[in-house]
Amino acid sequence: MTSEAQRLHGHLIGQQGSRRSLNTPALVLDLEMLDRNIAEMAAFAKAHKVNLRPHSKTHKSADIAKRQIASGALGVCCAKLGEAEALAEAGVENVHITSPVVTPQAIARLVALNEKAKDVMVVVDHPANVDALAAAAKGKPLAVVVDIDPGMHRTGVASPFFHSRQVSEPGRGDGSVLIENSYFRDYVGVVVATLKRDRQRLLGALQVAARGIGRLL
Repeated sequence: MTSEAQRLHGHLIGQQGSRRSLNTPALVLDLEMLDRNIAEMAAFAKAHKVNLRPHSKTHKSADIAKRQIASGALGVCCAKLGEAEALAEAGVENVHITSPVVTPQAIARLVALNEKAKDVMVVVDHPANVDALAAAAKGKPLAVVVDIDPGMHRTGVASPFFHSRQVSEPGRGDGSVLIENSYFRDYVGVVVATLKRDRQRLLGALQVAARGIGRLL
């Protein structure tokens, strides 16, 4: 089946100066440059013995996600459940949702996604959320990781030492939820700002995350 983009622009490929004839707005990629950047990032991660899971919110493209995985990434991160559903539907099999899924209707969608996709992970930051996920996930176990708040106050446990133990305490759930090691995510700029404001608290979060980051990714 010919896509709309192919119908509108396929005849322009390889023609000198054809950019002027594009039906705008149109996304144009230099595939050689894209593949080179993906390969360089994968090589950097491998050289430093770091497992790579790029965030798909930067491109929102199943094709690019597949290129990243083919180049060595374990899978991709997704900001929202809907993004994970779209990528899985397009054949991306390993997705990690970086925001807690808490409403009953969203949890039902997450469980359905987990049954369909090969590998699905989601963050949690409250014991009640773990219990709700465990109650819903009665088929294939759902992998969850404890999200740690490094100071942004958006999601994540406020006290990495106490709440991470509480969320992942032995006996919670019935095997429907698999508690992975704690998960730490942030942007460099926010880390720097948070470090200046609350150095000890951030270092505590980093220490907790560092102990498990190798297994998580």
